[in-house]
Amino acid sequence: MASVIQKSVFRAVELEAIDVRADSTPTGPHMSWRVALAPEAESDIGGRVVYATLHSHGPAGGGQVTVAGLILHHPRTLDLSLDEFRDAINESDALECFYDAARGALRVACSLVDVVPEIPTEAPSPEFALLRKRGSAIDKETPGDDGDSGTTTQVDEAAS
Repeated sequence: MASVIQKSVFRAVELEAIDVRADSTPTGPHMSWRVALAPEAESDIGGRVVYATLHSHGPAGGGQVTVAGLILHHPRTLDLSLDEFRDAINESDALECFYDAARGALRVACSLVDVVPEIPTEAPSPEFALLRKRGSAIDKETPGDDGDSGTTTQVDEAAS
């Protein structure tokens, strides 16, 4: 079904950088683009929650940004399976909007520590994962940078 879905039936909205980090620690050049999707469309909002994380580091340092938002569907696409949805948005402009938001935030964060990482202008193919609701059996606590109780990890890496 995904192959006949037009790119324009998906829209990225409510994008917000929820985690931004940058440092000037030298490492070998590496980059990752990970996208975590809600397992089902929320019928009351007409879309799915998406968390997308861009990580880029190089010889002078780098950083990481996570952008949260929604990808809205056309009503005829609300019943797509997770695999169909993943395939369809991978070709859509909506997912590119998440990348553009993450890329812009990462460039700004890195500029604050005088680092200019190599970040492609077009999104690479993402690694997909599955979001889980807080309180599910697979949640894991991860310590926060400030020593607080941490945040709930909401990504099931096995879903990709």
